[in-house]
Formats: sequence, C-alpha cells, structure tokens
Amino acid sequence: MNKRKMQKIHAKSRFFERHDILLTKDLHKELINNIQNGKAKFVKKQSNRVTLWDIDFTDKLIRVVYDKHRKLIITTLPVQEEVV
Repeated sequence: MNKRKMQKIHAKSRFFERHDILLTKDLHKELINNIQNGKAKFVKKQSNRVTLWDIDFTDKLIRVVYDKHRKLIITTLPVQEEVV
C-alpha cells in the first residue's frame, strides 16, 4: 500500500476517533478545497510539506494537518491539544 493511501486511512480513523466524524471521500475533498481556497485559517508551517489549519465544520473548529505535496489531509488533532 502506498503512502497516499495510508495517509487517507489514517485521517479517516482519526476523524472518527477524535471528532465522531465519518471522513468520506466527498468530505475530504470539501475540506481540502477549504484549505486551497482560503476558507480555512492557517495556523502554522510544520515543515516544507506539512502545514496546520483550522477549519469550521458544522459549528465545530477542527485542526487538521495538511500535506501540500500530496494535497491530502493526513490527520486531525485532538480538540484540547495546543500546538506551539
């Protein structure tokens, strides 16, 4: 299994585990579009490839980790976790 597929599986399981949200293919695309179209709030750059974003989703703020090379959300962070 390639890295892209593994990242999608990881993101799907973390969304459900941490937010009780089923990350469907359509929802994943919608969240990525929010990042790419400036509807999400940039939080910080982790590396040349990975950035953190806050996205409003059904009256809930969700922090996601985005891989700009693969154009994928690779995980979501727990609500209480503060990122420095």
